[in-house]
Amino acid sequence: MEGEFPSPPSAPELDGWEARYIGQDPRLSEVVELYRELGFEVRIEPFRPDSSDGCTVCFEGSPELFMVVYTRAKGGDDSEEMGSELF
Repeated sequence: MEGEFPSPPSAPELDGWEARYIGQDPRLSEVVELYRELGFEVRIEPFRPDSSDGCTVCFEGSPELFMVVYTRAKGGDDSEEMGSELF
């Protein structure tokens, strides 16, 4: 549907994590800070257009510039395994 935002990619390999945002700085850092202030664990992963269920036209030119912010409530299963966290 025209004008619709892409749905965040699903990440079944990230147990308990929910995709919340796809973007780049400066908003990426702001979103990460906000979710942390709200008490969430935050994980950042590279955006993969092939894993998205929605439209990815906006990202086709340079998908490597975009990151996906995943969150979950504190105390999740693999909180020690967040090696790909950027912030």
